[in-house]
Amino acid sequence: MRGKTLQILFVLVWCMVLVVGCEPELVTSPILPGETAVLVITFSPSPVYEGYENKYRFTVFIDEVNGVGARITSIRIEYINDGGSVFETHTYGQSRVAQDFFGTSRIEAYGRLMTSVDALECYSCARTSWLVQAIDDRDNYVEYSGTVELISR
Repeated sequence: MRGKTLQILFVLVWCMVLVVGCEPELVTSPILPGETAVLVITFSPSPVYEGYENKYRFTVFIDEVNGVGARITSIRIEYINDGGSVFETHTYGQSRVAQDFFGTSRIEAYGRLMTSVDALECYSCARTSWLVQAIDDRDNYVEYSGTVELISR
């Protein structure tokens, strides 16, 4: 009986070794300095409190932090309610990014773009999500996002 118990134990240990040994390798692709543009989107203040005239006033900053310039091709802003549902979306192409927000669609390596925003009459808003899409100077497509919480009075 002791021999059978050892055999079963050996088989169980062997199976565990096989299962652990068959675990897929997790591979990541690190972003090396100067390889692709990395855009960081931040908001100030954050969170944003509702002000006079039902406006949410805040500043949006987009920083390039990896030493590769880029051309912003679009910005999509989603307005999200308390339940997490998107109830309104606005998409701005490259020319509207320059015209309506930053005066340019180009962000230099280690550069910063900033703009002031007045979100008007956003009664159902809990937050806005910004998705910035760009083509960097090395022809890489990149997209980054940021979210700002909106707190009503």
